Amino acid sequence: MQKPSGSERMVELVRRATRRLLLPATLGTRQVVFKVDTGASCSLVPWSDVQKGGLEDLVDVVAVKVGGMQVCGILRAPLLCKRSIALWGLIHVSEECREPLLGLDVLFNHRCSIVPSRSLPHLVVREMACRVPRSVPLTRHLVTLNGHPADALLDTGASHSLIPLDLVHALGLMVVQRQRAVTLFFTDGSEDSTEYVPHVCICLGGREALEGERGGWEVRGRELDVYGRHGDLILGMNVLRKFRMAFHEDYRMVVSPLH
Repeated sequence: MQKPSGSERMVELVRRATRRLLLPATLGTRQVVFKVDTGASCSLVPWSDVQKGGLEDLVDVVAVKVGGMQVCGILRAPLLCKRSIALWGLIHVSEECREPLLGLDVLFNHRCSIVPSRSLPHLVVREMACRVPRSVPLTRHLVTLNGHPADALLDTGASHSLIPLDLVHALGLMVVQRQRAVTLFFTDGSEDSTEYVPHVCICLGGREALEGERGGWEVRGRELDVYGRHGDLILGMNVLRKFRMAFHEDYRMVVSPLH
C-alpha cells in the first residue's frame, strides 16, 4: 500500500460486508457514522444528529430540495475524524435524512482519494482547496458493457450496480427473471427489481482506453440489477471495490486499479 506523502493525511474507513464504505466522525459532541457516497453531490446529515451534537446554532436556515429530500439548513461546522482531521463541505441538514452521507462536496474540496482495500480501507485527504465548498454536479464516466460503450455514474453509496430497461434494450443485453424480487434503496425511496443482466464484462478507463488505443481495466462476471424504464447506468461497490478513486481540483474523478 502506498503511504500518503507529507502533504496528505490518511483517514481510516470501515468497509462493511465489502459493499459499504463508512467514515466514523464527530459532529459537536455526537459520534456519527457517514456513508461515503460518490452518488451524492453534497453531504447530508439528519437534523436529529445536529441537535444531539449541540450544533443547532451553527446551522444556516435554507429551504431547498436535495436529491428529492427537503433540506432545512446548511451546517457551518466540520466533520472531525481521528487524529483531529477536519473535513469541510457543503453539509446539508434534513429532517428527512435517514443516514449521514459524505458526498462529492467534501471529496473534491479536500482532493481526496478513496482506497477501498479489504485490509485497510481509507481516504487520503489533502489540504482544503481555497474556495467555498459547494455542491458538485454528478458526472458520467464512459465505460463499456460487454464491449458496448455507455455513460455511467460511479456510486460508492450503491452496493449493487443498476441498469435501466431502455439501456438493456438499446445494447441488446440478455435479461434473466429473478425467482424473488430484490429491493433497491434510493435516497428518495425504494423499488423492487425482478430482473437482472448476468455475467457482464465491465471496462473502466479513459476515453482512449475504451476506444482501443490503450488498455482499460476489466471487471468480469458482474450482475446488473434492472430498475425502471429510464435512468442512469449506476456502477456500485460490487464493481468499484476493486478501484482507487481520486478527486481532482478541476472536478475530475479518476479511477485506477487497486493492485
